[in-house]
Amino acid sequence: MKPRAKILIGVLLSILVLSLPFWAGVYWTHVAILSLYYVIVVSSWNLLVGYAGQMSFAHVSFSTMGGYASTLVATRFGIHPALGMLIGMCVGAIVGYALGILCLRMRGVYHSLATLAFAEAFRTVLNLEYKITRGSLGLLSVRLYPGVSKTPYYYTVLVLAIGGLFILYRIINSPIGFTLQAIREDQTAASVAGVPLARYKLFAFSLTSAMASLAGAFLAHYLGIVTPDWATQTAMSFVLAMAIMGGLGTFIGPVIGAVCVEFLAEYLRVYGRYYMSIFGLVVLLMLRFTPGGLLALARHLTDSASYTRWVSKGKQLLATLQVRNK
Repeated sequence: MKPRAKILIGVLLSILVLSLPFWAGVYWTHVAILSLYYVIVVSSWNLLVGYAGQMSFAHVSFSTMGGYASTLVATRFGIHPALGMLIGMCVGAIVGYALGILCLRMRGVYHSLATLAFAEAFRTVLNLEYKITRGSLGLLSVRLYPGVSKTPYYYTVLVLAIGGLFILYRIINSPIGFTLQAIREDQTAASVAGVPLARYKLFAFSLTSAMASLAGAFLAHYLGIVTPDWATQTAMSFVLAMAIMGGLGTFIGPVIGAVCVEFLAEYLRVYGRYYMSIFGLVVLLMLRFTPGGLLALARHLTDSASYTRWVSKGKQLLATLQVRNK
């Protein structure tokens, strides 16, 4: 794709995104807000798994933790939700650091199972500690803005998403990002080369947990409620699907996956009970035919040779249809 075309597409997308609340309507603005929430969660999980190679099934637990922490300090101590979001982020970073220490010497399936055990233990505590969390009923949160308009929430989460992506981009394209990728490829070789594995692993755990917690705190103050259902493995599988379908281990892939999968999921809700079955089938087809994700598919289609081949096939199809019509 030519540089001018890229600039034009970027400008058009920027205008589209910035003006979305004014033309999309209330419902689709709500879907866009959820999409941007997932952009933060999925992109941060991608740094931990796609770049650092540290598989975690506890990422949505940290977003839920941020929501509960921010809600509790806002409702019980009268702290403004914006400050509560920062507190929730700090809580997530601290707990993420602690979980990273516990998983420091674990590799492979043992590391994954440890994060899964933490996630299930955390969800169980949320359900059982009724006096604090109200159990499965969840906690009613304080709204971030007065009124019912979704526009301020949209621009707030848009700023959070852009800020988070900027931080991730700088990290990925820095010596820290290259070191994390070296750890992902071969921890033993990286250790022999003098890389302090513990320092980088804990950094990845803390940063990604903090970002997920901040996103969860925002969501709690947007929806006005936070429940243990946010921390289920079904919710975690949704994050995995977004990252893998977008392109795991790439910067822009999880962004594409989060937006496309969220909008697809909302569209498929019209099929009622068959919603999850159809969604699962779409995921399976994507993994079968485009294992590199939507980003790899887009690159393939925009490749000059592929583009010429697709145009040629299109012309042949049109010619065949014209002959049949005659």
